[in-house]
Amino acid sequence: MNNLKESNEQINELHTDQYACSCEDFSGNTGEDYHGFDRLLIARLAVAVIIFILGLVIELSDTYVLLFMAASALVAGFDVLVGAVVNLFNKRVFDETLLMTIAAVAAFLIGESHEGAAVIILFQIGELFQDYAIGRTKRSVEELMDLRPDSATVLADGEERNIPAEEVEVGMFIVIRPGERVPLDCNVIEGNSVLDMSALTGESMPRPVGPGETLLSGSVNLSAPIKAQVTSIASESTAARILKMVQAESAKKGRTEKFITRFARIYTPVVIAIAVVLALVIWIVFKHPIIESVNRALVFLVISCPCALVISVPLTYFAGIGGASKLGILFKSSAAVDAVAKTRVVVFDKTGTLTTGSFKVSSVKPEKMDSDMMLKIAAHAEAYSNHPIAKSIVSAYGGPISYDLIDSHTEHSGKGIIAYIENIKIVLGSLEFLREQGTEVPDSKPDDMVVHMSIGDIYAGWIALSDTIKEDSAAAIRDLADAGVEHVSMLTGDSAEIASKLAKAVGIKEYFAECLPEDKVERVHELKKRTGDKGALIFVGDGINDAPVLTAADVGIAMGGLGSDAAVEAAEVVIMDDGPTKVAAAIHASKNILRIVYQNVVFALGAKLIIMALGVVGISTLWFAVFADVGIALATVLNSIRAFHIKRPNK
Repeated sequence: MNNLKESNEQINELHTDQYACSCEDFSGNTGEDYHGFDRLLIARLAVAVIIFILGLVIELSDTYVLLFMAASALVAGFDVLVGAVVNLFNKRVFDETLLMTIAAVAAFLIGESHEGAAVIILFQIGELFQDYAIGRTKRSVEELMDLRPDSATVLADGEERNIPAEEVEVGMFIVIRPGERVPLDCNVIEGNSVLDMSALTGESMPRPVGPGETLLSGSVNLSAPIKAQVTSIASESTAARILKMVQAESAKKGRTEKFITRFARIYTPVVIAIAVVLALVIWIVFKHPIIESVNRALVFLVISCPCALVISVPLTYFAGIGGASKLGILFKSSAAVDAVAKTRVVVFDKTGTLTTGSFKVSSVKPEKMDSDMMLKIAAHAEAYSNHPIAKSIVSAYGGPISYDLIDSHTEHSGKGIIAYIENIKIVLGSLEFLREQGTEVPDSKPDDMVVHMSIGDIYAGWIALSDTIKEDSAAAIRDLADAGVEHVSMLTGDSAEIASKLAKAVGIKEYFAECLPEDKVERVHELKKRTGDKGALIFVGDGINDAPVLTAADVGIAMGGLGSDAAVEAAEVVIMDDGPTKVAAAIHASKNILRIVYQNVVFALGAKLIIMALGVVGISTLWFAVFADVGIALATVLNSIRAFHIKRPNK
């Protein structure tokens, strides 16, 4: 799959182009992996170590010892030398391959051939284990991202054909057998089964499905064959959207990652200059022998290499984003991780976010007509709308819709609809909206969620609906307090009475009712003042009308993998299921990622400063400096991998 190939290239760049800390590109990676290790590199290192040992134990002249050590260094690290030369021509001068080449060549020139060979051997051993650690993370993310099969079983003219998923068109019928992944988003036509949704939403329990229900590409059919009708092509399926979001991680870097990149570009040439000055000072000022002065400068040069930082920091973000994706929490960038970690205020939309969004008509109260007739007229007026309330009214009516009777339909976001049926104006929406359209409405209104209706500018009555609070909404608010969030608010277009009931039920102290989309944006801007420059505001929503406010927030979180495309595009974080507890889980995950980043930065810099000081005073040898540098880099890489293992939140 092309998308997966692109992702592989992105993680490989952690070693090469931008961070320039590995010579994998120059070795060609021609050896086959053995449990994650490069067999060819292992063989080369084995031969190099044997030659190195022979040069130590066999009594030879200095010339032959030099030849043995040179052969050992070349067998182990010819790719390091080639990498340094290639980087010189590609204007990537100051990277680790150059530092190691300088250290090894200089050691040979001053007569320390054993240390020169040891530099290359230890460096390559470290690279081997770093590649293994990074490769494990890459493979884990690849497994996560390998959500969609390459082919689908299409049913046409009573026959089954296996064709590439990219060739399947909307409306085609496909068969999904037990054990197979759902290749494209589709609706069940025949069959009942159980799906494993864990790769998409992080749900630990399988989900039962039957006719009329939607299947997301990437989920796994567990128990029985299913016949389904395709609703989206491969490139627009849920699995494809997840792939694009995960791959977009490297496009926008967080502040910490940007700092490390700039730091490495400046730091490396500076330490080379310092090493030269150090050698001259020790030789000229302190009158030490030239060989000892150069040796101390080489120790300083080797240990100062920033490889541990420039590999571990982006790897931590990548691993953390991959681990969060496994739970159905998709960070679009490491910049989003940085922002979420600073969250101080969380603002929720109500419908579809804290509630199920599945409305049911609870009562119909007409003024001067039969309730069945009122519901029929309302259903025809709402027939062209995709709003959950409109769908609920149409569902409650349950009868056939005569579309030829509907002359026109206009939807006013956040207010209501105006339809003309047989040239008669029908208005459904809030009391204020009916007043705007010239209808004289009663002063009193019920406390429930209602849709008022007028026919020909005459008030006709109201339809009451109910919306169910999600089971984990109250737990989500409590979890946010545990995650360090200082303030939680709710914005809704519903009445103050409805908003008050829900806020009290879930534990939200502040809410804003009867908000239009533009009102929500204004409220978010007001609430952002509470965070100041040291915090961030998250807005959580799921509808198309939430796209503007998702963009206005510091971080927008789109709730639900089947939420509107506009909301998903506007958000920095996407939660694949409808569980609001995942908001707190995203905050915990982002803080964990940054905690590991800071651990790596402090450990790498602290350890290097100590060993630099030991090298300057002559305590640390060159081979020990290489060993320490490799050890520090490997330790930070292994610590970075911890970011992939994020605890599954309780739903």
